[in-house]
Amino acid sequence: AASDVYKRQEHGGRSHRASTQVEITRRLNRARDFIHAEAHRRLVLADIADVACLSPHHFHRLFTTAFRASPGVYVTELRLERAARRIATT
Repeated sequence: AASDVYKRQEHGGRSHRASTQVEITRRLNRARDFIHAEAHRRLVLADIADVACLSPHHFHRLFTTAFRASPGVYVTELRLERAARRIATT
């Protein structure tokens, strides 16, 4: 989950408050769930960021920090894992 990696992200020399961290984690997890549900279609960064109620730039930075992969790489790896599973079972 995003909370495992996110912890106390520095921003402008200040740490986020615990309540802010919880909210950011909730938003990032909502976006991750959206990616998993919609990976079969073309996903645009702005659409995923909208799900998280964040600007695309802010979302990209926070998502990459939390999940150690950019949203684009995350989607690609998810699709490759799903394709490999289908190939292995057919």
